[in-house]
Amino acid sequence: MADYDSPLTEEVLRDVAQNFFGTRKKLDDMIEILDSFAATLRLKSERVEQRAGVLHFLLVEDDRVLQFYAAIGVDQPGDLAECGRPEPLPGFRRPFALTRRGRFAKAVYDQYRRLHHACREYRCSTANPLEKAENPVDACVDVRMLQAMRELINAKIREINEQSSPSSVLQYAKGFDAKGERQSKVTGATGGEYAGMDQKYLYRPIPVEQMGLKQYPDLPDPVDCRADIERFCRKVYPQIAGEVNVRLARLKEAGSGT
Repeated sequence: MADYDSPLTEEVLRDVAQNFFGTRKKLDDMIEILDSFAATLRLKSERVEQRAGVLHFLLVEDDRVLQFYAAIGVDQPGDLAECGRPEPLPGFRRPFALTRRGRFAKAVYDQYRRLHHACREYRCSTANPLEKAENPVDACVDVRMLQAMRELINAKIREINEQSSPSSVLQYAKGFDAKGERQSKVTGATGGEYAGMDQKYLYRPIPVEQMGLKQYPDLPDPVDCRADIERFCRKVYPQIAGEVNVRLARLKEAGSGT
């Protein structure tokens, strides 16, 4: 063991190096996958914001938006409350109804269904994880998955930083080198420089803020709150009828241009 060039020593040191770099490569791959999933989740968040924005556009006023959520039992809409009118307006098929008030109620309900689906897929995806989605926004990725992956990666980061630092590996390898002391004098390698190397190659835990996660509520099923939505629309329509009709026409126009 005193001979650094012995086959056994070389094999041990080779295993140490492979384990050191292999562990970090696996962690880098995990972080890359997390970044990819985060990008997919941002696409899902954009879809939520667009659908919420159209719903809010139909409801005309910010106060009425909050009243709508309260009417269906959502007292804390979270980041949904910040969603404004999307630019440009997306295509929208105006529903058929015998009256303008009925058309408004159907339009609000239809858009709420779209929003509910987008929020559900953001919070708890129902996509098949074994099938590759044609559109990334439809992939089986949700906020729960990202939170779990972040916790797993941060645990791995703590483990590597504590148990597999560059200084500890170099010190371990040096123990196999009969010429180590002389080599260190020639190269000037010291414990302090090893510590500097630790700082350079230290993995930083991923803060939750870096993920850019949105707080969307668990919206009630559209079927369960349809009566509440229709009741709300009947109540508020007379107060905003003129503007509602203008906005429905603008959405129809946006749809005809796509």
